[in-house]
Amino acid sequence: MKNIKVYGNEQCPDCSALKKELSDKEIKFEFINIIESLENLKKFLHFRDNYEDIFNDCKLNGKLGIPLIVLEIDNKIKLFTKNTKEDFLNQL
Repeated sequence: MKNIKVYGNEQCPDCSALKKELSDKEIKFEFINIIESLENLKKFLHFRDNYEDIFNDCKLNGKLGIPLIVLEIDNKIKLFTKNTKEDFLNQL
């Protein structure tokens, strides 16, 4: 089973663009606004802190790392950022 979550913020232009693109392609996903609750922020920070290789470029450039795409297939998790969005789309 495939489960897609997008972590981001409503004011983030990259997040809004990704949401629109996924919706236009009729890809079902759950959007998790990281500033809506402390729990949502903690979930995002868990990924950011534990998957440093994915976020190195973001951190070096002073970026937060949103939008973050979390793709779960058969209990295996793969993470994608704005820079690896095309890799994500190719796996669908």
